[in-house]
Order: sequence, then C-alpha cells, then structure tokens
Amino acid sequence: MNKIEAIQNIKRVGKFVDCQAAGSQFQDNTIIYGRNTLGKSTLTAIFRSIQTGDKKIIEGKKSFGVTGDPDIKIRFTDGSNRTILDFNSNRWTEGNPNIQIFDTQFITENVFQGEEITFDNQKSLNQIIIGEKGIELNSDIQELQKELNELTENKRKLTNNFNKLLPSSDYGNITIEKFCAIPETDNLDYQIKAKKEELQRLKNKEVITTTIRKHLSFFNSLTGLDINKILTSRINFNPEEINHHISTHWKNKDASKDFLRQGLDLTKEEKESCVFCGQNLNAKELSLLETYEQFFKGEYQFLQRQVQQTKRKLDSANFENTINLLKADFEKYSLESKLTQEFFEQIILAFDSLKKDFESKFRDLYFTPTNDYSILFEQPLKTLIDEIERVLEKYFPTDGKTISQSQIISEINELELQKQRISKAFKDICQEFEQINSSFNNKRTKRENKRKELEDYSLEVFGLHKISINYYLKRMGQTL
Repeated sequence: MNKIEAIQNIKRVGKFVDCQAAGSQFQDNTIIYGRNTLGKSTLTAIFRSIQTGDKKIIEGKKSFGVTGDPDIKIRFTDGSNRTILDFNSNRWTEGNPNIQIFDTQFITENVFQGEEITFDNQKSLNQIIIGEKGIELNSDIQELQKELNELTENKRKLTNNFNKLLPSSDYGNITIEKFCAIPETDNLDYQIKAKKEELQRLKNKEVITTTIRKHLSFFNSLTGLDINKILTSRINFNPEEINHHISTHWKNKDASKDFLRQGLDLTKEEKESCVFCGQNLNAKELSLLETYEQFFKGEYQFLQRQVQQTKRKLDSANFENTINLLKADFEKYSLESKLTQEFFEQIILAFDSLKKDFESKFRDLYFTPTNDYSILFEQPLKTLIDEIERVLEKYFPTDGKTISQSQIISEINELELQKQRISKAFKDICQEFEQINSSFNNKRTKRENKRKELEDYSLEVFGLHKISINYYLKRMGQTL
C-alpha cells in the first residue's frame, strides 16, 4: 500500500484557502490535532475522495468567498518511487492509491460503543453469541459487502476514466451520473450547426442588417414607378403630320424640332401671324400649330418624359447582380428564405423583358406591350420585398427579443455534450456504469434484507439469552 508522505498544498477547500506544507512530512504514525471546525473533517473528506474517486466530495467542500477551483497536491511513496496526486480542473490525476479510512463511519459500523447494541455493533458479536444461523447470515452479509466494495471500486475506476475522457470543467462540472442520464437525441449535428450559425449572426448583427437593408432599399426604389400605367398609356393625336412637315421643309430633323419648339414658345396667345415671317395664319396653319402644341406642350411630351425617366431608372438598376448578391448574403449569413431559385430566375426574366418594352416605348410612344407587368413584375417585386422584411424580423426582431451570446454558447455546449453521450466510447462507459449501478442496487437490497433478517433473529436470541450475554459482556467491560 502506498504511504502518504506529504501534503504539498491544499487551496480553496474548506478552511484551507491557501495551505502550504512548509516541508512537513508524515511519519509511520502521525497524529493531527485540531479543535472543532478547524479542518479535520475536511482532511478526511479529501482522503475519502481519493479513495472513492468521487470529485463531488471536494466540490462540496469548496471554500466560500474565493474564486477559482480547488487545487490539492498530495505526495505518496511506495519506498522507492514518489507519486504526486493532483486534484486540478475538478478531477484527480491518474494513480489514486487504495488507502483505508477509519473515521466515525467505520467506528459506527464496526465498534461497539455506549450503552446500546445497534445492528452495526451486533454484526461484530454475531459469530460468538447467536449460533450457526447467525454465523451464516453474517457470512452472507459480509460476502455481499465485499461484492459491494468491489463494485464501488469498479465505479471509482470508471469515474476516473470518465473524468479523463471528458474534463468536467468543459461542461459545467457534470458528473458521470448526470452524464449517463442524458437521453439520446437525433439530428445533433444539424442542431449544433444551426446554433453556431445563430451565434455568428448575433456577433455580426450590425454588418448583416446593414447589408440586407441595402438590398431592401434597392428593391424599394423600383416600386411606385407606375410601370404598367406608363407602358399602356396612349396619346390622342398622330404626330405623322409634324414628321411629314419637318421632312418636307427642313434639312436637319432634330434641329427642326428645336426650331419649331422655339417658334411655338415665341408665338402670341392670339396666334394671328407667324412669329418668323409675320404672315397671317389661316385655318390650315392654325391646325398645324395646334398639333405642334400637343407635341411640344401636351400629353405627348408628358408621356415621353415619363418613359425617359423610367427607362433611365431601369437602365441604371443592376437588378440581376443585386438579386445574386442577396442570394449570396442569405447563404453567407445562414438566413433561411421561402424564395426559390425558380422565383429568382423568373423575376430576373421579367425585369429584362420590362427593360426591353421600355426601350420599345421610348422609340415609339404608340407601342403597347403584350405583358401585364403588374402581374409579371410588380407583384413578384412586392413578394421579394415582403420576404426580405420577414427574414430581417425573424432573425433580428425589432422588439429586441433575442437571446444572449452566452445563452447560445451554453446551448451549444449542451448539444455537444449530448453528442458525446451517443459516441461509442461514452456509450460503453455508460452501459458499464448502468450495469454497475444495477448490480450494486440489487446486492445492496439483498444485504439490507439479510441485515433485517439477522436483526430480527438477533433480537430473538438476545431476548432469550440476555442474562448470559450480559455476563460475558460484563467480563468484557460492558453490559446490555
């Protein structure tokens, strides 16, 4: 058996906030004296944690009002080799010695004290006072206790192995009992991926919302243009009369229109004579002049300006590129959308068709499209805008009700822990742990039943032979 050579230090455990050995070593027989509440029970607890491998004993003794985890270093020797047993990061290092502890629990179970014989005292007397049946029952109890001790040792070793494979500090100091009680869950990889994406979105909230709102602003700028109304608008006169007059009398058609516009602007309201030659205007000239007014000042020019402005807006809009950027950003930031690839393709085709029809309208104001763009483009555009707003509200709600980064990290750790639980290595550990617990509980039940049987039998024997028993006990220095 290994001998305890020295306690090098105990930190943050019970009364020992920062205790150093200062060179003190244990001898073959060492007595430690201390008044009540000064740490004797804490030392016993440390040794029992070493014996059982139960880290919860140390965790339950953690000093109040200090930060950091318990830190214990104890040196053992077997005569030739020294081993440092270290409790760090909430677990013991490999090589826990099998030490024996004779504390109040041992005394209660094995030594008769006071004026009453309890069951734990009786078992030490059974073999000499209650005959073969008592001896047999006591032997059964001792055998069951031996098996329970072996199971306890197996559990201690398994716990140490578990703590090495899964550092408890990484997962909130989880015990093997709590770990093995975790239910097996499906689709963990998907859930972990989704939570990590959620964490990244939260970290990059400002960048993401700014980027997506920029796309939203672009698409909003294409609304309210009266696209379908402009394309289907018609004028109520034929400009061919003007074109015929210009082609007949002027060399430069563009210059001629400017010239005509200037003349029309200079003509008096009465329109009695030509502004350039002073000749009186007859009915034919007045009709032509009225046509000029409709061309330069009326609905024709108004419609022409509308077409030009809208065409300029559409020509400058990099629609397909913005659609592709939106899709890429949705994917980059893991923003799920209800819009399909087919939807994006159709709205791009609709926009291209719209541009072509405005080009045709610009060249000929009498052009009328065959497509209804209120259905073909404006409705899908509204659907696109509504979906972008829905996505923003889903992932970044305007009421500010989002969970914190620390909560998401905690949820990721829980999912990672569940993933560890279903791995083969930990499945095997938990299966063995459950088998040990099941066997332990069964044997403990058998032991308690045997104890009860022995207790009942003992009471019967003690009742019949109390005088004789007290005679022998008196000779031993005690009475019943």
